Amino acid sequence: MITFMKSSLLISFSLLFFIGCNSPQSSNNNKNNNCSESGNATEISSQSGQSVSNSNQEDNYTIVWIERAFEPEYNYSVYLQSYKNNVSVGEKTKIDLSSYEGDIMHDKYHVGGSVGFPVQLNSDKTKAYCSIVKNDELEGEFSWAKLVEVQISNQESRVIAEFDGFFPAWHYHEPNNTIYGYLPDKKQLVAINAGSGVITTIKEFQHYQDEFIYYPLNNGSINIITESSEKKVFKHQLSTNNNSIKSTLVANTDQFSSYKNGFMIETYKDWSSEVEELRIYSGGEVKESVPFNFNNFNTYWVSNNEFACIKEDTLVKINTDLKETAEFNKKNIHIIDELENSLFISYGDHGSKTSALLSDDFQRIKVIKDINPDDIIALLK
Repeated sequence: MITFMKSSLLISFSLLFFIGCNSPQSSNNNKNNNCSESGNATEISSQSGQSVSNSNQEDNYTIVWIERAFEPEYNYSVYLQSYKNNVSVGEKTKIDLSSYEGDIMHDKYHVGGSVGFPVQLNSDKTKAYCSIVKNDELEGEFSWAKLVEVQISNQESRVIAEFDGFFPAWHYHEPNNTIYGYLPDKKQLVAINAGSGVITTIKEFQHYQDEFIYYPLNNGSINIITESSEKKVFKHQLSTNNNSIKSTLVANTDQFSSYKNGFMIETYKDWSSEVEELRIYSGGEVKESVPFNFNNFNTYWVSNNEFACIKEDTLVKINTDLKETAEFNKKNIHIIDELENSLFISYGDHGSKTSALLSDDFQRIKVIKDINPDDIIALLK
């Protein structure tokens, strides 16, 4: 497998089709729960239109995926489909971007660095917001980026804003109809009025930001976690009422993985010695640290005090004391994203991968039919 580091946001288009990971040996420690291919997990597989039983939890989400063709010339189509658990709801919808030169922006599932969803929706799914980029594949340079609004009902579209370079990490905030995003060339956090296209600079950074991740809060504000080229991780609390921002240092590191409720996970690797450690920070200091053999460096929170990460072919659940509490085994397992009650995962060999929902307790798996996980570019809650 190929390892992608987050050292730069200027990623060639040719990287789009690969998932970043390295492949050390897995650990065989005993855990409280062990759901494996041998059948300890209850598998619930449902065809489209059938109800899902044996589970009191529901996940409602929308999958956005891309279909590409390379002959006689390159073109692509973007589709979205709503789901309840592993059952599709309604018809799939096409998002027509054929009138725009360029390609859909890289998505966060397939490249390293700070890249967000290239397609986002309003709450009633009547509008799609899409980022399109024009790039030189051989040179790895981006000519321009556009933010496009598409009316789902009639496929009418318009350009909201256009930038030199590219616009990789952005978030649509519906309550004030604003798109927040990071401009790498200018090292700026900006607010874009999705109606008028007016751009307002919120913050100018002294250093380039290698990571730029949005965590919307229930009170309407947004926590933005950034990791800079000077090896510092900050939390920026953004008030969407007046676009004021308060910044707090979280940790001194360049190996940030995830953040929740004051806890920051660092997936540390010393590349000279190959030493790997899983570290958790609280109050700016390392709270705990344990040796860990990573399959990739992503972590996903399944509750306020537990998160998931991957060893080779093994998905492990860990608490904030860095104690392993459960594991789930599948060949080539990969976490795509977290939902309200489940992890959206893929597993299997290249060319025959399976998409599925794994419950947060790692006890139930629900297979999703007819979705190639490699084609998914956004998973919208």
